[in-house]
Amino acid sequence: WEDEQLSTSTFTANNQRSSNVLQFFENGVWENFLRDTMEFDVNGYLIKSTINSWDSAGGKWDTLNRLVYTYNSAGVYTEYINEQWDPSRSSWRNSIRNLRSINSNNTVDLSTFFRWEDGFWIEDSRNQLIYDNDGFLVYRLFQIRDRINSDWNDISQDSLSNYDDGRLDI
Repeated sequence: WEDEQLSTSTFTANNQRSSNVLQFFENGVWENFLRDTMEFDVNGYLIKSTINSWDSAGGKWDTLNRLVYTYNSAGVYTEYINEQWDPSRSSWRNSIRNLRSINSNNTVDLSTFFRWEDGFWIEDSRNQLIYDNDGFLVYRLFQIRDRINSDWNDISQDSLSNYDDGRLDI
């Protein structure tokens, strides 16, 4: 057994992970690789996660990307935006957006992914989800948007069954 990687986390006073550093063991020393720094709002919801990579030549963390989350009043996340750091402009660039439609049971009915293109969010793919009367997921349809005619093309669909406690019977 040899140690190959090490993950070190720090936590807030509310026991929420506020950072995580991933290191690899190379040439007899632990070398930094990635760092994830999390920010929470007053309700304890994750609102931002920023990823940095280690620049071993420069001995510093370089910013890569961040996820910015939005929640509904019940604390279910309804949207996240993935932004890429643009070092030439010293600013964030939109990259991917996930917008989720939440039903009255606070479960996701539709999860749509967008890509940022020429200053606009373009629909890219989506998951449609159906639940039974007990609130258990029973059907999932994954579709990709055709870039030419804008039709949604079915890629995969699953009819799911659950145990009595709701766990999926896979």
